[in-house]
Amino acid sequence: MLSRFLGYVSAFKSSYDNQMEGLVKGVIATLELKDPYTRGHSERVAGYAMLLVKATGEYKTEDLKPFYYACLLHDIGKINIPDAILSKPGGANQT
Repeated sequence: MLSRFLGYVSAFKSSYDNQMEGLVKGVIATLELKDPYTRGHSERVAGYAMLLVKATGEYKTEDLKPFYYACLLHDIGKINIPDAILSKPGGANQT
């Protein structure tokens, strides 16, 4: 009986993790559509942050998912910024 319950808990956790990852990646895709200059930026920032946090040795790898998601979403505020401001001539996003 306990093993069946633990199996349900494990399946629920896996489903939750997959849904959360899909939600976060959907938000990032929306952000990248709004500001193509940032394509891949969120993943790079999250990757570097994960390297740094792992180097501290302070956290277990399995405890870092919320941190990773937060790093991916660090530019989420750009979604509500008008395009005229994000892509103004001479702005930081111009090469």
